[in-house]
Amino acid sequence: MKMSPKVLSWSLIVVLWLVVLGTAAEVFATWRLRTIERTNPYIGPLRAEGRVPSNEHVPSPPPKADVLGPHAPVSWVTDVIANPSGSDSFCRCGTPSDTATEAEVERRREVFPSLSEPDRLDCATIHSEAVIQLTESGTIRALYNLDAAALLPRYRKLLANAAKTRATHYESAEEAPNSRTYMLYVPAEHSFYVFCKLFRQRLTQTLSPNSPWEIPFLKYKKNLSDTYSGMGEAHNQTNNFGFRGPDVVLPKPKGRFRIICVGGSTTEEGYKDGTYPKFLEGRLRNRFPERDIEVVNCGVSGKTTTGSVTLLPDYFALEPDLIIVYEGVNDICQELSHWFVEFVNGSNFIRQYMPGLSFPSTKKIDTCLDQLPIRNIHGIRRAAACRGIPVAVCSLAFPDPAALTEQERQYFDYNARTCWGAPNLTINLYARMAGRLNMRIRALCERDKMLYIPVHENIGGGLYYMSDICHMYARGVERKADIIASHLNDCLAALFALPPAP
Repeated sequence: MKMSPKVLSWSLIVVLWLVVLGTAAEVFATWRLRTIERTNPYIGPLRAEGRVPSNEHVPSPPPKADVLGPHAPVSWVTDVIANPSGSDSFCRCGTPSDTATEAEVERRREVFPSLSEPDRLDCATIHSEAVIQLTESGTIRALYNLDAAALLPRYRKLLANAAKTRATHYESAEEAPNSRTYMLYVPAEHSFYVFCKLFRQRLTQTLSPNSPWEIPFLKYKKNLSDTYSGMGEAHNQTNNFGFRGPDVVLPKPKGRFRIICVGGSTTEEGYKDGTYPKFLEGRLRNRFPERDIEVVNCGVSGKTTTGSVTLLPDYFALEPDLIIVYEGVNDICQELSHWFVEFVNGSNFIRQYMPGLSFPSTKKIDTCLDQLPIRNIHGIRRAAACRGIPVAVCSLAFPDPAALTEQERQYFDYNARTCWGAPNLTINLYARMAGRLNMRIRALCERDKMLYIPVHENIGGGLYYMSDICHMYARGVERKADIIASHLNDCLAALFALPPAP
């Protein structure tokens, strides 16, 4: 149907007015943002010098809540801590080890087809592998691990060559040994299983000789002194494993109870000895002076939970008696936030006045969390259980948007959109995702019989403890150590009262 000139002209006028109003709204929002950046006292140091404001010079009221409970019942704790046994069928797929021989890896992969579907997924996760089950004609039957579908095209030629020979084992010689593709043919199923190592490609990156990294945002060089951390903190040292702190003695001295703290920069952070693992070690030694307790800081700046799974061989080599996980921040900021509504990135108006448009649904958030951090933490727990090592998981602390002053909220919004590589990230969106992750962590701990430590629930407020959306000032780091120690005290007391294992 032909549009009349009058209707066409009015439609054009409406479109032009919408463009004018949209442009005006965007100009106003941009002007307001620039004004906030110039006048907000918290943003000034971050904008001018790239550093967070000093909370000694910019006072902020303390949070209202200051409660450390509730604690887990000792009876439940002793069951979990003393008996972290793994599934016999799952443990047949082996636990990650950098010293595994090619024959041991081959035997472990031969076990894979006999596992249940949940065990297959967990086995692929803890060994940092993508596994694809294919029919003889090349039809996909199952994918195990997120990267499997993306990697499928590279296997087509391999599959064709292997299918001609019906080889039980087939390995691609064209790739580097640490990422070589391996194919297992199972005649009884008329299926191929394709295994490909993930994540180790970072080994091929060329680094400056002065870089502290062995593998960027995964592993520091060993035995460094007076070096910079991934957060840019000076005067740090790395030990014989490439983690922050003094060397770790191996074999572990008899009678020593060794705790390792796994995480990213929120575990590594702190000036010199002002880290939460160091504070935690002091608290526990004071509580149990008769025990030889050691806490090792295994935090690495920028590391995701996928990185922690990759480092499982390093963690197990430390011979820990307990693993504490405080992780998920980098999964949110590096992995998940990029999945959400990118069209708002260029609009200051939408980000300020219509933030709901950038928020994914709760269902989508939960799905993303389940596929990355929750799956990885679950995998860490299952691998640790096969070695008899209990795992405790902490909730992530973050500023409470409802408790922030307007200036604090402006500061955390600025920090979120400028420092984390995600222009659509706001404190509200981060808090929503971190809050959902904490809920999922708690549910996972109840299901998997892990100790849940409510760090976030006991750290409120804004800049009093938090220096940005996830990191803390010194008083916040100490507070975190106090919370974790408070929840470990009864657990360890019950464990130390048990008779020694035969």
